[in-house]
Amino acid sequence: MHPIGPSVPSPWRQRALVPVLVSLCMLVAVISSLGAPLIPTIAAVDHVSVSDAQWSLTVTMLVGAVATPTMGRLGDGPHRKKVILTGLGVVMAGSLLAALPLGFACLIVGRAMQGVGMGLVPLAIAAARDSVPPQRARSALSTLSLTTAAGVGIGYPLTGLLAETLGMYAGFWFAVIATALAFAAAALVLPRTPPRPAHPMDVPGALLLAFGMGGLLFALTQGESWGWGSPRLLVLGAVSVLVLLGWVLHGLRTAHPLVDLRLIRDRTVFAAHLTTMMGGVGMYLLISLVTRYVQTPPGAGYGLGASVVVTGLILVPFSVGSLAAGRVVRILVRTQPPVRLLPVSCLLSLAALLTFVFAHGRLWESS
Repeated sequence: MHPIGPSVPSPWRQRALVPVLVSLCMLVAVISSLGAPLIPTIAAVDHVSVSDAQWSLTVTMLVGAVATPTMGRLGDGPHRKKVILTGLGVVMAGSLLAALPLGFACLIVGRAMQGVGMGLVPLAIAAARDSVPPQRARSALSTLSLTTAAGVGIGYPLTGLLAETLGMYAGFWFAVIATALAFAAAALVLPRTPPRPAHPMDVPGALLLAFGMGGLLFALTQGESWGWGSPRLLVLGAVSVLVLLGWVLHGLRTAHPLVDLRLIRDRTVFAAHLTTMMGGVGMYLLISLVTRYVQTPPGAGYGLGASVVVTGLILVPFSVGSLAAGRVVRILVRTQPPVRLLPVSCLLSLAALLTFVFAHGRLWESS
């Protein structure tokens, strides 16, 4: 009988594993950032409002929020490599759909499919944790955790440059080619997952989370056009909140929930999750506001009238700062407890938002 377990990879596969995982995380970050600088361009090309074009970014984040725990659950058992390859296949198909000039609806569907790629990052980190030798694991995991910020920094100016020189769809064609290469590399290099027990998929939890978040985000984006006090907006918002409450109750009662909400009973875990959520909301709002403001012509009463390329470059300092902060925090935690670092980080983020509110008359201030 042959032993059941992961096959021993060849030496070249061992050497190539970390670079392939890093490129995978980099690809996810670049693709997820494609929508941000293009929002005004998408609105002009597809003849939709800027608030509707905002969905080219929102839908990717929404699908990523649901896909990340879902793919984590599916990839936690013996089928991690299949889940990664399937996710890359969905991202490639979505990139192709977004790259074809088929209209705004197809672009949004393609961007939604690209959001599946966000679930690949934790799977790549898990693959490194299981397969990279212990002496290299720490540096590999640290590199993977910082790759997302670096990838976003590359994605913003790359998107602007491609859109400025080759048209709006060029960035999505780049995503098709890059995803195809990543799929081939992952198929060749990723090892088989070590055997571990697999838990059943929480399908009701995934559906409740998707519909609740989707409805709430749709209500927020339609507030300007429907009116913030309109009955249909209030009904949609109330129903979405009720669906999310149902998701919470379901998660507390099921044996293997999609997201284990019981962990938030720990005050430390609750504070960390709440801070991460609020930080994510602030980051999303800041990126959306900056891209819209920088590209709006001054004739509208506000804005700097910059090109897509300049808008992409404006967002580079954000990624550079995130990358530098990750390095600095890794050094500081050796001497300072996280309970001290977390408030300082929140204050720095608040300072960045206030700076944009009160000082945005020049490009260097917006960056």
